[in-house]
Amino acid sequence: MAERLGLGANLRQRFENLSGGQQQRLSIALALIGRPRVVVLDELTTGLDPRARREVWDLVRDVRDRGVTVLLVTHSMEEAQTLCDRIAIVDAGRIRALDTPAGLIDSASAATITTFETSVAIDLAALRELDGVTAARSENGTVTVEGAEGVALAVVEALRTQGVAPQRLRVAAGSLDAAYLDLTDTSPETDAMEALR
Repeated sequence: MAERLGLGANLRQRFENLSGGQQQRLSIALALIGRPRVVVLDELTTGLDPRARREVWDLVRDVRDRGVTVLLVTHSMEEAQTLCDRIAIVDAGRIRALDTPAGLIDSASAATITTFETSVAIDLAALRELDGVTAARSENGTVTVEGAEGVALAVVEALRTQGVAPQRLRVAAGSLDAAYLDLTDTSPETDAMEALR
């Protein structure tokens, strides 16, 4: 385990003499001693460089594949999306949502993000009125349309009716970051609705 976590050369060093990343890796190794059936890992990759982070992610996958239940506490949506089968979004001490990463992304207002460039003016208002579209904006010649799963087809059809051929068309799944922001919206309107409950 020590070798796998890059700690082999540091086995005789005192904890306070280790770097922050080495201390974090040692904490992970200690959590896995004794082959637990359940392990809680809090802010797993804090202080690790990108290579060490990927190595730790591989270790967590191996531990999970051996049947250990891993409860991961993290602020990194990338880490949660990469490692978790189910995610609970906790905000202000309350669980706002509990679902798979894909389920949370699909439920976000920007489950699909369609971007394209065009050399002619387009009717953004018409795109905003499409069923499932939550936002449409143009910036520096790039148009971005956010919306529900499958909205890209409606956008392409609307562009066709406007006589616009999109260039550099790209359709991407939304992100867990966007889902988190949707679910933890703390705008004054949201706070007022919470107060009425």
